[in-house]
Amino acid sequence: MVKNSSEILTKLPSGIFVLDKEETVLWQNEAAAMLLGYSVSDIGSFRTIVADLDLLHVIGVGSLVDPSNERFCNVMLKKNGGEEVSVLLMGAELDGGGMVLSFRDINFVHTALDDSSRLAVLEKQKFDDLADVEANLRKDIETREKQARKRGWVPPSS
Repeated sequence: MVKNSSEILTKLPSGIFVLDKEETVLWQNEAAAMLLGYSVSDIGSFRTIVADLDLLHVIGVGSLVDPSNERFCNVMLKKNGGEEVSVLLMGAELDGGGMVLSFRDINFVHTALDDSSRLAVLEKQKFDDLADVEANLRKDIETREKQARKRGWVPPSS
């Protein structure tokens, strides 16, 4: 059973950061640590791990927590070691002026969509294959009925 809400946040597959009103990272979950490779003490300000500082400057971190903005923002974050990763980022304002940011590696999202697309293609192929089998069976039955009629067979009346 769940002991508290931080246990839930810790186990979520999306990365989670909790920021104070100065945008200092106070807490992160396991997914954030695994994706980016930082400890909370390594990060400091959220802005230090944002590769798109120009974008963040224009939209502001606050736009991610605007209740009228119910969409993800695609942002490049820096991994520990310098590599960049594209994430879908969304936030919510916390009482007291801080915020919580949730993010997902965009490659994961594309992989999930690709997997769904592949499944849809396979299902359509199965449907098409079944339709072909049905059409071939109908054709075979019609051919056999024609041959049987030539030999004098009379189909039963319904």
